[in-house]
Amino acid sequence: MESSDWGKIFQTGYYVTLGATATFLEVLQDGQKRDQLWRSLQQNTTTTLQDLAEKGAATEAEARSYVERTVTRTPSTVNTTATSVPEPPNDVQAELEDLTQQLAALRQELEHLQR
Repeated sequence: MESSDWGKIFQTGYYVTLGATATFLEVLQDGQKRDQLWRSLQQNTTTTLQDLAEKGAATEAEARSYVERTVTRTPSTVNTTATSVPEPPNDVQAELEDLTQQLAALRQELEHLQR
């Protein structure tokens, strides 16, 4: 067997797998399709595998197209303006320092109680 034959076999297997996965998802959602697929598999497996390969090829093409559209989409520009944060008022700063000191004192007392 030539390497091109193996490549074609693997590619067909890949497409059959994609098609089977897509069909499986459809079958989960629709009981009629499940019955139809089961009858189709019982009647003619080769035709069903060809159908799955075609469906897989179409699924791959659709996925590639979606990815290419998503990747090549130009991002919209967003204008942003940076603003500086004003200094807190002195009373807020003083209160923050007081709370920090209280927290440090509580931490020391907790460490003392744990010993």
